[in-house]
Amino acid sequence: MNQSPATAAIAEAACADWGMQLFIPRSAAHLGVAYEVATGDNLEPVGGGTVKSGADYLQILGIYPVTAGESCVDAPLNGLDCPEWRAGDDQAWFVSDVAVGSGEPDELGACEGCSMLYQWNQDGSVKSYKALPQPGGYSFRFLCDTGDKLP
Repeated sequence: MNQSPATAAIAEAACADWGMQLFIPRSAAHLGVAYEVATGDNLEPVGGGTVKSGADYLQILGIYPVTAGESCVDAPLNGLDCPEWRAGDDQAWFVSDVAVGSGEPDELGACEGCSMLYQWNQDGSVKSYKALPQPGGYSFRFLCDTGDKLP
């Protein structure tokens, strides 16, 4: 837990200190396992705090706009259906195979250095995502990953 919420850029830097990157789900199965880990009381918080589980560990992800002002409004949120967004390491990524909500991720939140804020259903599927303008999505908790689970 941080004393103030971390943006995706701050989380990326913290993860890099451990030789990792901010978590990027690669497939529906990978996201499902990450949700189970995040909500299963498996985590030992680093940097303070005592909260060992919760979907808020997946509130920010390493997914960013490719070009400022361009987005895939009302499209499923994955690398194939939404090429206007990319994984921080430019590899495959997956959040949903169906569009969620309306008007998201919007073009205003698809800005240089921006990211999304994610909310999750209890079954591990994404409930909503919101592209937030500078500084982007933020969370007190986040997951770091080695990025080696490519499909």
